[in-house]
Amino acid sequence: MGRISPRGAFQVLALLLFPTVLIGQQCALDDTWAFDEFQSDYISGMATLPDGKVLMTGYVAGLGGVALFRTEADGDIDSTFVVRPDVSGYCIHRRADGTLLLPLNGASALQKFNADGTPYPGFTPPTTDGEVYCVTELPDGRLVVGGDFTTMGGHSTRAIALLEANGDVITGFTSPCTGPSEARDLAVDANGRVIVAGQLTVGSSVNGLMALSNTTGAAAAGFDQQAITGGGNAYGIWMTSSGKYYVCGNFYTYSGAQVYGLVRCLPDGTRDPSFIAEPSVFNLSFLPEDVVETEQGRVVTCGSRFSSLQSPFMYELDGNGALVNAIVCPGAPTTGGQRPLKLVQYDNSRLLVTWLETAGYEVYRMDFCIQTPWYADADGDGYGSTSMVMACSAPTGHVAITGDCNDGDPEVTPGATCNDGDPNTVADVWRPNCICSGENVSIAAKVFLGGPFNGGLMNDDLRVAGIIPNTEPYTSLGFIPVGGGGGQTTTGSVLATSGSDAIVDWVLLKLRGDSPGYPVIAARAALVQRDGDVVDTDGISPVLFSAPEGSYHLEVRHRNHLGVMTAAPLPATPTGLSISIDLTSATVACYGTDARASIGGVMTLWAGNSVVNGFLSYNNLNSDRDVILIAVGGAIPHNVVTGQYALTDLNMNGRIQYTGSGNDRDIILVNIGPTTPNNQRFEQIP
Repeated sequence: MGRISPRGAFQVLALLLFPTVLIGQQCALDDTWAFDEFQSDYISGMATLPDGKVLMTGYVAGLGGVALFRTEADGDIDSTFVVRPDVSGYCIHRRADGTLLLPLNGASALQKFNADGTPYPGFTPPTTDGEVYCVTELPDGRLVVGGDFTTMGGHSTRAIALLEANGDVITGFTSPCTGPSEARDLAVDANGRVIVAGQLTVGSSVNGLMALSNTTGAAAAGFDQQAITGGGNAYGIWMTSSGKYYVCGNFYTYSGAQVYGLVRCLPDGTRDPSFIAEPSVFNLSFLPEDVVETEQGRVVTCGSRFSSLQSPFMYELDGNGALVNAIVCPGAPTTGGQRPLKLVQYDNSRLLVTWLETAGYEVYRMDFCIQTPWYADADGDGYGSTSMVMACSAPTGHVAITGDCNDGDPEVTPGATCNDGDPNTVADVWRPNCICSGENVSIAAKVFLGGPFNGGLMNDDLRVAGIIPNTEPYTSLGFIPVGGGGGQTTTGSVLATSGSDAIVDWVLLKLRGDSPGYPVIAARAALVQRDGDVVDTDGISPVLFSAPEGSYHLEVRHRNHLGVMTAAPLPATPTGLSISIDLTSATVACYGTDARASIGGVMTLWAGNSVVNGFLSYNNLNSDRDVILIAVGGAIPHNVVTGQYALTDLNMNGRIQYTGSGNDRDIILVNIGPTTPNNQRFEQIP
C-alpha cells in the first residue's frame, strides 16, 4: 500500500516573499478526497465525470503497470469499472455520449472505450510512427490528434492529424508543419478552427501557437500564427466561455511583448492587453506547464522553477493577472524536479492536481473557491451569531447570514413574527437587537376647514358649546365601512383644551396606495385643532396608523366639507418618525382640479356638503341648501336652531341658520359661484 496523503491546507507564502499576495488563504486540500490506495508511479491523464468520479491513466504498479482506471468521488478505486492494465496514455478525452478516447503510448495512436472501460466496437485505432499527446473533438464528431509523429495511418502529416469518428484517417487534412514538430495541446474555437499549442516548425519558423482549418489543415486566415516564435514551446491551452483562451509554456515573448510563459489571447490569436501575469512571478525563474480558469474567474497555473531555492510551484491569479496566492505543498521536495504537472477541473471551484514527489505521483483535489464568512447557528434557525469562520462552503452548524441576537432560541430570529403588544403596529417581527416591534405610519398633517376658518384660525364654537361627541361620527355617517378603522374616541379633558390648540372637530384620514384605483390601506378618525394641526385622540400626538412602512397618498375628509387627497404619495418614513404634510399651503399639490378653496391665499377644504354626497349643489334637486331650510323648519326660514352637532351647520358655530347674518346657506352659493347658482362643485377624490 502507498503512503497516506498529507492532510490539511496548502500553505500560502506570506508577504515576506511576495508582497502582492493577498492575506487570507483562498485554497485548501479537499479532505474528502483520499487517493492513497496504492503507490502511483505516474499519472499522465485524468478526466472528471458528471457523477464526481474520475478517470485516470498512467503507470500504477498496484494495477498491473500501465492502466486505465476509475476512482470514486472520494478517490477510492471504483470496482465497477473494467480496469485496463494494458493501456496508458497522456490524456483522456470523454465524449458527450460517455465514451472515452485515449491516446496510446505505442504503435496504435488512439483507442476508444465504453464508459465502463470495455473496448468500443467499430473503432479502428490508427497506427503512427510516434506518440500522441492530446486529442479533441470537432462539433461534427471528427477527431483531431496531436503529438510527436510524422505519419498517421500511413498518411504523411506532422504533429497533427484528423480522423473520422471511427478512427479512419482523413487524408485531405495535412498539417502545415514541415520540420520536427510536436503538438502538446489542442482546442477548438467558436469558429471551428483547431488551435494547436506546441513547437511547430513551418518553413524556417518555429511557432508555439497556430490555428488550422478543420478540413485541410492549412493555417487559418485571420489568426496571428507568428505570435510565439524563436523556438518557443507552448504546453497548454485553456479555452474560456468568452472565446478568449490562455496559453502557457516555455516562451518569453508573445506578438513581440514580454510575457514569460503565460498569456491570454483574443479570438484572433493576438494578446489580450488587459491580462498581464504578475511580473514578480512570471519571469525567467518560473516555467508554467498547465493552466485552467475556475468558475470564479481565477486563473490557476502550475509548473517548474529554474532555481533550487524553495519557491512555489502553483499560483492563483485574478482575471487581470494580479497575484492572489502563491501555493506550496506541505512536505513536497523543492529540488530534483518535484513539482505539479497537470491541472484538471473537477467542478465549479475544485481542481485535480498531479504532483511529482520523491516516492511517486500524488493526486490532490484542491478547492480554489473564494472564501466567504460563515456564522455559527446553534439553534438551527438559519441565522448565525457573531462567531464567524472563513471557508469555501458552509461548515457543519454554520450559515451565511448573521444577526441572530439569541442563538439559543430558534423562535427569536431576525424577521420572525412576534407580538409586541401594541395595537397600533402591524408586521410585528424580531429585530436584530432582540426586540419585538412592529411598523406603523405616523402622520403630522395640517388642514383648515373652510366653514369655521376666520382668516387665521378656525372657530371652536362646537367645543365651547360642548356638543363635539367623544366618539368619531364617521362610522355612523357611512364614511368608514364596519371594521375599516373607525371607532376612535377621545375624552372630556382633551375637549376642554382652549386656545390655538383647542379642538374644532373630528376629521377622517385615510392612507391610500399608489397603484391604480388608489386602494385604501388604512383609515382613522382624528381631531383637528384651531391652528389646523391634525392630532390623535390624545389631542397632542401625530396620527398613528396601523400600517406597514411605505409611501402612501393621504386623504383628508370632513363630514360637511369636500375631501382632498395628495397628488403624490408621501415619502416613506421609518417607524417612530412622523411624516409632515401641510395641506393649507398652495405648494402642496392635491389630486384633481381646484380641490381646495383659497381664502386670502390660505388653502382650505370646500365647505357646504350638508347632504354628504360628494358635491356642492345650491339650486338642484336635493341640494345642500334645501336640507338647511328643512332643518330650521321649512315654512319659517328665519328660524335658528342651536345646540346641534349637525351636518347643516356649515360654519360650525353651533347654529343652523338659513337667513340673516352668518347664515349657512350663503356658504354654498359662494363656493359654487355666486353668479352661477345652478353650478355644482365636485369632490376631487378618486
